[in-house]
Amino acid sequence: MEFTGFRKIAILDDQEAVTIAYKDVRDDHTDTKWLLLKYSAENKIVLHWTGSDCGKFFTKFTGKVRLFAFIRLDFEEKGPETIKRTKFVLLSWIGQDVANEKRQRVHGDRDCIKSVIKDYDCELCLYEETGIDEKLILQKVEEAETK
Repeated sequence: MEFTGFRKIAILDDQEAVTIAYKDVRDDHTDTKWLLLKYSAENKIVLHWTGSDCGKFFTKFTGKVRLFAFIRLDFEEKGPETIKRTKFVLLSWIGQDVANEKRQRVHGDRDCIKSVIKDYDCELCLYEETGIDEKLILQKVEEAETK
């Protein structure tokens, strides 16, 4: 059996654009709530979309795709006083119809993403979730924080 070398790690295409989008999500003075990265046909990770409408955002999480997202969650914490809080989440998504070889690559390629997206409160990797929305993400963040 001949050794053919290590598998090629995906490259983050246009790192400057991703950095700008990342800073925009983190900025309290913008409406941008998320950025979405996807794989191109050339196996590069590209900035696909940014925005503030979470309804449109979550429609991209289908069974046939691998995605990375950076999300800003603004919410109120109830108690004696209502406190406004913000959580930043780095999310990896692997759809149920993605081939095993491509599924495995996502885990290694996350390091490429983390070279730009460095500051976040929680990292999640979701597979085959149904009904993915902001409430589900917040629930997963809370579960991760209690572990």
